[in-house]
Amino acid sequence: MPLIISDVFQTYNGLLENFIVQKSTFADNESAENYKKNILTNFDFIYNDQDIKKALIVGKIQAGKTLFYTGFIARFFDQLDGVCIVLAGTKTNLHEQTFIRLSQDLSSLGISIDDTLQNFERNATNRQVYVVLKHNKYLKQLYAYLEYSSVQNILIIDDESDQASLNNYNYSNLKKGEDKVSITHAELINVIYQSKRTKYIQITATPQAHVLADLSDVLRPDIMLALPAHQNYFGNKEFFGDSAISQIIDGGSDKLSSEILRFFIKYFYNACRMIEDAISFKNISCFVHSNYLNENNDSVFIVLKEQLVRLRKIILENIEFRFIDFNTESEIGYLRNNKNTFLSIFENFIVQRVYGTHDKSLNWDSFFHSYRYFCLIGGNKLERGFTIEGLITTYFTRISKGNPNSDTFEQRCRFYGNRRHLLPYITVFVTSRIYESLLEYYNNEKHIFNVLESNLSGVKNFQEIRKGLSNVSIEPTRKSVISHPLYHLLEDKWHFLYFNEENLTQWDYVIRNKGIGERHDSSGDADLNTHYIYNISGSILMEVLKNKKINKGSKDYFYTQILTRFIGDISKVKVIALSDFKIRHRNYSRLLGTLKIPNAVHSSRNSSASYKGDSYITTPEQSFSIQVGKYCDHDDNNNLVVLAFKIHTND
Repeated sequence: MPLIISDVFQTYNGLLENFIVQKSTFADNESAENYKKNILTNFDFIYNDQDIKKALIVGKIQAGKTLFYTGFIARFFDQLDGVCIVLAGTKTNLHEQTFIRLSQDLSSLGISIDDTLQNFERNATNRQVYVVLKHNKYLKQLYAYLEYSSVQNILIIDDESDQASLNNYNYSNLKKGEDKVSITHAELINVIYQSKRTKYIQITATPQAHVLADLSDVLRPDIMLALPAHQNYFGNKEFFGDSAISQIIDGGSDKLSSEILRFFIKYFYNACRMIEDAISFKNISCFVHSNYLNENNDSVFIVLKEQLVRLRKIILENIEFRFIDFNTESEIGYLRNNKNTFLSIFENFIVQRVYGTHDKSLNWDSFFHSYRYFCLIGGNKLERGFTIEGLITTYFTRISKGNPNSDTFEQRCRFYGNRRHLLPYITVFVTSRIYESLLEYYNNEKHIFNVLESNLSGVKNFQEIRKGLSNVSIEPTRKSVISHPLYHLLEDKWHFLYFNEENLTQWDYVIRNKGIGERHDSSGDADLNTHYIYNISGSILMEVLKNKKINKGSKDYFYTQILTRFIGDISKVKVIALSDFKIRHRNYSRLLGTLKIPNAVHSSRNSSASYKGDSYITTPEQSFSIQVGKYCDHDDNNNLVVLAFKIHTND
């Protein structure tokens, strides 16, 4: 039975309102009211619609997504009896950070927070939140508990939902006609669909993989909603709106020492300014993300330590230094004039490695309380979801050799977040290639949020959003998880399948049973430019495609897989008979058993008439167009059937 909040529940929001009152994040009453309104609106959208089981909430990088779903959990417990499961990413540092935040924010409201499933009983307590790693082991354990539980309602929050949750075999299945499922994806589906009373909330800043999900994808969101950024947010808009924030560097190993020195000069300069300007802060930090290999990070770590020693001598001992540029000279002068402030930071400054086993026993809450000034160096552990407190200076040079995946790439931008008030003190060192890739992503991001913000009740058809995902220097996401065929098969472009002698008997049967056709409106005057539309049995077309001998993994097999997905269960498919199935003479040749057919299709032109050509003959009323033409070689009289198809807009 669907949950109709407006009919079933009162307007009680005690937990949510108490959470807002005790939270110091909100700058004023208006901010708090806007936050509350956003929680209530999204909650009602999701819980009032019986067709919504999976909802995707899209916010920008570090723009308050954890704050959002914390309030959403409070609203859930205000209205329903049940438990909440928070899937806190795939890394222990994010899991730990999420557990600490939820404990601090919700425990005082009488909501129990647990960082393990060990205490999950078959009769689980209401108002209980379990924060677990997104791993098949824990998902399998959770399913076993829920199977025998009497819990009435289950809320699943999937933080960083485009990571690990999706099927890594999507593209392979599409290409090879298989049905493989990655294990975490399979276990997650079991948990989500274990009960009709489960709602699954996907949270991410990078929705590309979700947007490129096919309708048949089990985890494709039923609705997508935008999370507005708070007033103090610093993101792509501010980064590209202020040229002083970004510093373009070379990023090469031969320049590492000099660039790290510049990086530290900028950090200590801005840190000193913050102190001198009486800016309130808990931490002032910097971050180096240059590699993912431990041995390479060890080399960078050595350089960091060396350049810190060098900087100390430059500032305190006034040793000679060849100034890199005017700004650096001015910054060194400022630090020399404020030696006491510099020294108070320097003597309490540490460099913490966050890779390998260097952070294994680290408690991040204790770390941020113990060290006001620090530099973190690392790779994969310091990407998705993890917040680096007080970050003002970043050295960011890590990028793929080929086109990077934009979602992974953007998630490395840990310098974004709740720090707009610190813009005068923020500097990001990046290579020109990273800068250009970020700019391309920013254009994609603007398009996504323009669509979402113009549809305040949510977006269910992702077609318009997909149009804004460019593919110039960045890929939208990792190819393996994309299940939507239009990413792999360009929209509104013709693709061809060739059928020779072994398939002609089947095509003859199709043609004999084609029924009565209708002349296509865009036909030309000449006989061979006169085309007809026939309603052909979908099952017969599927049989023809199925019987075509194709090697698995080949381009033709891929085309066949996609086309059969679009034909699906359609009883009658509109098929365009080029020249009304009359023979069209073309020259084609054979090479190593492969048909080479130059200009076999779409070559008809009539410059003296209005006919534009075969490629303009389509069936736009159908989500795809199919043309079938019969061809004969001028030289050896070999017959051939060519099926041309293209996919139109389709979600």
